[in-house]
Amino acid sequence: NVLTASNGMTIEVNADDDAEGFLTIADALVYAEKEVGCKEIIELSASTGACMVILGTGYAGVFTQNNDLADEIESISKVTGDKTWRMPLVENEYNSKLRSKVADIKNCGTRYGGAITAGFFFLEFFGEKKTI
Repeated sequence: NVLTASNGMTIEVNADDDAEGFLTIADALVYAEKEVGCKEIIELSASTGACMVILGTGYAGVFTQNNDLADEIESISKVTGDKTWRMPLVENEYNSKLRSKVADIKNCGTRYGGAITAGFFFLEFFGEKKTI
């Protein structure tokens, strides 16, 4: 199946419990930036299953290409006691798994690197800010 997101991107939908919710989150990210005008967007609910496989239940995975934001989140997590761990966003190695022959992007990659490909999926819906 192919769906069209609110920003006009087409998404090839593959069955995956985590990745099906990505469609709603993608539209929410577009809305937060374009309609609400958020300066920064931090999405905290996505790829929980894939992140829990990697980090367990004690840490939240942080995906960002913005080093200042990563440092700020780490500082805040130390104050609040909420444990975080910065995850890699390795271009080409993982985002290529989202390429589709029938749409602009797939909603999930392969079994391996699922949390990372989720980060790349959401990056497509952040518009100019490119902060996740």
